Amino acid sequence: MDFIPFNRMKERVENGKKESPFTHFNDLLNLGEMFIKLTTLGILSAVEEEREEHRYRSLHNLVRVSGIGDWVQILFNILHGPGAAYIIDEAFEEKRQLSEIRKTSWHNDSAKQLYESLKILIPTIQTNWDGMSWFELFARLRNKTRGHGALTSETASLIIKYLEESMAPFLEELLIFKRQWVFLKQNLSGKYNVQPLSKNIESFNYLKSAKEYDFTNGVYIYFGKPKHIELIEFESESDDLFIANGGFTEKKYELLSYFTGRVQLGNSDIYKRILTPLPNSETDGLDELDVRGKCFTNLPPVVDGYVKRKIEEEIYPILINDRHPVVTLLGRGGVGKTSAALKVLNEIMLESRYQSILWFSSRDIDLKETGAKQVKPQVLTLQEMAREYWKLVDKSKLEEKTQIQVDDFLAQLTKTDVGPTLFVFDNFETVANPVELFRQLDTFIRSPNKILITTRHREFKGDYPIEVKGMLEPEFRELVTATTKRLNMSILEEKDLQELFRKSEGHPYVVKIALGEMSKPGIRRPLDQVIASRDDILDALFERTYMMLSPGAKRVFLTLCNWRSTLPYLAVEAVMLRTRTEDDRFDPQEAIEELSRVSFIEIATSDNDNELFINVPIAASIFGKRKLSVDQSKALIESATEFLQYFGATQNTDIRHGLKPRIHRLFSNLKRTLDGTPSRLKDYLPMLEFIARHYSAAWINIANLVEEFENENKVELVKHYLQKYLEYAPESEETVRVWSRIAELNEGIDDMQGVIHALIEKCMIGNRPYYEISNVANKFNGFLRERLLDIDSEEKRVLAKKLLDLLESRIVEASATDCSRIAWLCLHLQDEEKASYYTELGLSKDSENEYCLSLKSRFGHINFVWS
Repeated sequence: MDFIPFNRMKERVENGKKESPFTHFNDLLNLGEMFIKLTTLGILSAVEEEREEHRYRSLHNLVRVSGIGDWVQILFNILHGPGAAYIIDEAFEEKRQLSEIRKTSWHNDSAKQLYESLKILIPTIQTNWDGMSWFELFARLRNKTRGHGALTSETASLIIKYLEESMAPFLEELLIFKRQWVFLKQNLSGKYNVQPLSKNIESFNYLKSAKEYDFTNGVYIYFGKPKHIELIEFESESDDLFIANGGFTEKKYELLSYFTGRVQLGNSDIYKRILTPLPNSETDGLDELDVRGKCFTNLPPVVDGYVKRKIEEEIYPILINDRHPVVTLLGRGGVGKTSAALKVLNEIMLESRYQSILWFSSRDIDLKETGAKQVKPQVLTLQEMAREYWKLVDKSKLEEKTQIQVDDFLAQLTKTDVGPTLFVFDNFETVANPVELFRQLDTFIRSPNKILITTRHREFKGDYPIEVKGMLEPEFRELVTATTKRLNMSILEEKDLQELFRKSEGHPYVVKIALGEMSKPGIRRPLDQVIASRDDILDALFERTYMMLSPGAKRVFLTLCNWRSTLPYLAVEAVMLRTRTEDDRFDPQEAIEELSRVSFIEIATSDNDNELFINVPIAASIFGKRKLSVDQSKALIESATEFLQYFGATQNTDIRHGLKPRIHRLFSNLKRTLDGTPSRLKDYLPMLEFIARHYSAAWINIANLVEEFENENKVELVKHYLQKYLEYAPESEETVRVWSRIAELNEGIDDMQGVIHALIEKCMIGNRPYYEISNVANKFNGFLRERLLDIDSEEKRVLAKKLLDLLESRIVEASATDCSRIAWLCLHLQDEEKASYYTELGLSKDSENEYCLSLKSRFGHINFVWS
């Protein structure tokens, strides 16, 4: 049998057969229940998401029912109700087999056997069995056994024969269980652990090595692509499969293992949403085109109390130019993307740039001051966008087939029948498959037409992005004034205003919520507490996006939220590399960029040194702390946070000072830690080295720590880290000091070759004082005279030549003693003529210089050291 869970369940049935007829019978009933539930959930996974939410409606009902008869009824609704039209083409054969199952001979044989079981249980039964499906008959049998009392072994034995023969063909023949089933679990590297639930899983093998995909952990079936099967949990450690089994409450629902009888509890939050018709969003486009200014448009009205913002000045010229066919307004939820777009569009309507401005809204939540309110999206798919377009422009097109409507709509992006048109897609992150939809829109759009998108996420490329951030302080103050007046609040004191601006970072929706809470009687709570108490707002702003994050991005986000401070990008990257495990490796840089794309973090650049800093806005931070409280990686995240705190607390205003103060604080704090536990230095070195490769001054700090706390091979390690600094750093006074330090270290271990090499390198930097170069030449001459340099003659010549060239190039600065040292360099280079010249030059500067006089008297019997 291809489907592994059935094989395991059949093992249980075989074991039950050995125990007793009653156990055997009950195990067969459990196998039948499991089979029906998996059939239902498998075909439901093939139902596409669409505006009527047929898939969600089925899940909403299934999670609440416990009777197998209810499952059978929902299965029939999926196959024969309105939702059947949304079963994907890849599942056509499975849909047809289940829909027409009563036409097959094996089904009828199985149904007859099941009917014989029922007759044993209920001899007076009058059911017209051939008008029922096997599923209906099984549900009836299951319900009757529950209400019939305990069966005798004899009765159970009689039923078992028919029941086994009835079930066998279904387990073998249903196409849906010949599909590939797996359990996917993504590790931090982005790759997937793929655990087979069917014998063949070749279509999933690519996920073992690829990491550019984003699938929620869970059970999947392959219908041309992986399709997530909800209401099933798999415990990989025990190979146990749990399936929804009723028990629904506000917080949980029950999942039952038919293998072991164990029960797990699932989170009921995502299935609590009401199914009554939702209201339309207040930002839905109007139903008909209207003439406003010089345009036909269906724009919704600008929100009351809108405060003019500087970002409008950036948006306006981009939308009216002939370049940039796709423009994206990117920003956090509630930051004002839609409002700013509407304000600018109302100004553009007064110009002649466009003849039509068409608005398509995919908003599913309205952020109101009273809280987040769920609304019905106007369009979610390309098909719905096409239908909305033709409803506005040419209603006769609505009689055409859907694919014709779509093809003609895409053609209108290239050249419209209504003149130059600006297509606006609001809340693009909520559409079905935004990346693919963007690709199609981007493929067809042509000037003079243009597309404007507002979105929280930007997973696509090829657009012109404009980031909408929090309000500037004057805008913030105007918003506060207008809101407090509307709420009949007293004017805020200056210190309260400044604190609200600092903590909210000018986020208009957060400001409105905070003022709404402050207007209530009683003690005013801090902004953090106000936001933390509004789960509805936090979920509306972040939950959906959080669920889409890669494991690595989640890890970085939760780490940043655990200690809310503005942190150097470099610090976050280094800490994430340190806390990765061998099994769960991910690219911190990719994770950080992902968080930026979905507006969970903000990245700013310091004017001081162009270093990047990361900040998590307050609302996102509070949401993240809530998620962290139940995350299994909490211990790792606490460890990462401990190291991040070494960089010290930082506010946005501190970014202007750059990275240097943060690095200084890091090493100061590390020194205090190592004072008590010097052996921990080895644990920190890989991370510190990563920082130093990007911020070269840190190599010196590492060298200082090693010199103070390392015992083994200390000098060589210190030299190693100082040399690393010299590899990365540009020439400066600091590099001069480092070469001097290396020379001292070498002298301490009697490495005279290292001493001379370091000193000469120091002399090569910038315009060193002449006496420094001369002193190095003197030391070099002395080492040669005393035979302290264990190097070959060629290297000696190279070193001597470097010093000679430096001294000769500035000979006008030379004293008589300097000339004597130059003369000795010439003699070591076997150039007596030049040595004589510099000796005479020295004497011309000081006729009594003892070194030049000694040289002159000894020219005839110089003892050269060349070998």
